[in-house]
Amino acid sequence: MQVRNKGLWMILIALTAVVGIGSLISQAAVDNDIAYIDVQVIGMEYIGPLVQGPLEIEMAKLQGEFDAAAKNLSDSAKMELFESYQNRLYEIEQQMVGQYLIEVEKAAAQVAKEAGYKVVLDKDIIVAGGADITQLVLAKLKAQK
Repeated sequence: MQVRNKGLWMILIALTAVVGIGSLISQAAVDNDIAYIDVQVIGMEYIGPLVQGPLEIEMAKLQGEFDAAAKNLSDSAKMELFESYQNRLYEIEQQMVGQYLIEVEKAAAQVAKEAGYKVVLDKDIIVAGGADITQLVLAKLKAQK
């Protein structure tokens, strides 16, 4: 469970860069040009529920494989095998989350364009100003499903 959360957060942090940091910052001269999204909220309310079921299925498959492979191994060999299976699960989770990050990026760009914002940043980067479009992005994502 902890591996799943770690992977989700790492990928969601990467979304921050994809969504708006970079050359667009120089174009935003006033607060009206800047919007932000709460990446954690989007992860918990949109991406998390979408990957939870499939990830649990994969986890059960890997657990079965691990149990069969670890039957006659020493404790140290079991630990090594366990770590390799954790890494496999982490990679699967990254792939699943990655599929939805593209949708989040497109939805954020559409909402920003419709509302006239030039830059979309992660909420954690904003010190002051900007407009929160998190709920608009979530609504657009949920409407597309």
